[in-house]
Amino acid sequence: MMLTGGILAIHVIVLTAFLLWKKANPAITLLLMGILMLFFAYLLNINGERLNYNSGIVGSIFGYAQYVFKSRLAETGLLIMLFGGYIEYMKRIHASDALIYLMMFPMSVFKNFSHISSIIIIPIGVLIYFAVPSATAMGLLLMATIYPILLGLGMSKTSSLAIISACTIFDVGMASVNSNTAAQLLDMNIMDYFSKQLQVIIPLVVVLITAVYFVNKYFDSKQQNDNQIRPYMVKIEEWKNKAPYYYAIFPLLPIIILLIYPGETGVLNNVSIAIIISFLIAGMVDAIRQKSLVNGSKLMGSFWVGFGRSCMSVVALMICADIFSQGLVKMGFTDFMVMLISNISAGRFISIILFGIMTFISVMVVGSGVSFFTAISPLLLDISTNLGISTFTLTMTMQLIAGFARTASPIAIVVITISELAGVSPLELAKRNIIPMLTVSLVLILITFFFY
Repeated sequence: MMLTGGILAIHVIVLTAFLLWKKANPAITLLLMGILMLFFAYLLNINGERLNYNSGIVGSIFGYAQYVFKSRLAETGLLIMLFGGYIEYMKRIHASDALIYLMMFPMSVFKNFSHISSIIIIPIGVLIYFAVPSATAMGLLLMATIYPILLGLGMSKTSSLAIISACTIFDVGMASVNSNTAAQLLDMNIMDYFSKQLQVIIPLVVVLITAVYFVNKYFDSKQQNDNQIRPYMVKIEEWKNKAPYYYAIFPLLPIIILLIYPGETGVLNNVSIAIIISFLIAGMVDAIRQKSLVNGSKLMGSFWVGFGRSCMSVVALMICADIFSQGLVKMGFTDFMVMLISNISAGRFISIILFGIMTFISVMVVGSGVSFFTAISPLLLDISTNLGISTFTLTMTMQLIAGFARTASPIAIVVITISELAGVSPLELAKRNIIPMLTVSLVLILITFFFY
C-alpha cells in the first residue's frame, strides 16, 4: 500500500505543478489537491488512516481540514496578521522611513555594490535566529526592518527576499523542534548537540553568503528589464524629516523585547506578545507627540488594515499549503521516498548523498522540515545500521538539510509569508533559493562524512 500511496502522491504533485503553471489560483489548487490526497489516504487506508477517525470519510477529511484552519489561525496565522498590521502602522507613522534614513548612512557605502550587503546581513540574521527560532517570525521581523533598506539600496525584491530567507535556514538550538528530536534520537544532551551543530554551521555560513551573492547577481543580470529591479536611486533626503529620528526604534522594538526578555510561553506566543507591546508603545508615543489622542488613535486604526490584508492573502495560502503538505504525509510520500533510497545498493558516501537528495526533494515537496524529519527520525537508527553509516552523521545531515530545503519550497510557510508581503511569487523566490541551498547541502554532506 505504501507503493500505491507514493505513486498516487507523485501523480498529484505533477497535476498540482501543471495547474500552477497554468496560473490556477494557488490557494484553491493546494486546498483541492490536499483534500484529494486525504481522500485517497482514507480510501486506501494508508498507514491505518481509517483507525484514526470514527466519523466516516467526510468527517475525517473535512474534520482534519477544519483542525488545520483552527490551529493555523490560532498560532502562525495570528502571528502573520499581527506583523502585517504592525508593518502597516510603521508605514503610516513613517517609523520605517526614519529607520531607513538612519540606516542609509552606513549602508550607503554599498550603493554601487548592493549585493555585498548580504555579507553583513546574513551572519547577523543567523545569530538573531538563534534567539528567535521560528522561521516565519524571523522572516517577518526582517521584512519590517531590513527589507525596505535593501530596496532602498536598489536591490530587486527577489534578491532582498533571498537574503532574508537565507537567515532562516539553520534549524538549530535549544528551541528547535528538529534539533531536540535529533538529540533525543542520538541520546545526547541538547547543548552538546548544539555545540556539534555550531562547528558545522560556521563554515556553512561562509558558503551560504558566497552562494547567495553570486546567484543573486546572476539572476538580476538576466532581469535588467524587470520592473522589480532598480538602479541605485537612494536619495537620503527623501526620508529626511518624515518622522522624528527616534521613531526608528519602533520597527526594531519586537526584536529588542525578544532579546531582552525571551519569555517562557513558547516562541510564537512570545513574538505575538512582543508585537502587541511594541504597537501600544509606538501608539502612545505618537499620540503624545501629536498632542492628540484622537489623531493618534486614527493612525493606530491602520493596524487593522494590514491585519486583515495579511489574513486574506498570506494566511489563506499558508493554510491551504499546510493541508496539501499533510495530504502528502498521510499518503505515505515520505515513507515511499525512504523505501526507494534504502533499496539502492551503493557505498557509504553515495548512500548519504542519496539520502541528502531524498531529504531535499521531500521537504521541497512537503514544504515542512519538521513534518518530514519527525516522520523519518524513528527510522534513522535502522537505516544507518543497514547502510553502515554513522547514526550521528546521517541524523545531523538530514536534520540540517531539512532546514535548507524548506527555504527552496514554494509552499513553505516562511517562503509564502515573505513573498506575499512583498508581492512576489513564492515560486520565484523558491527558484532563486534552490542553487544556494543545494550548494550548502552538498558542503554539509562533505563535512559530516569526512569529519564525523
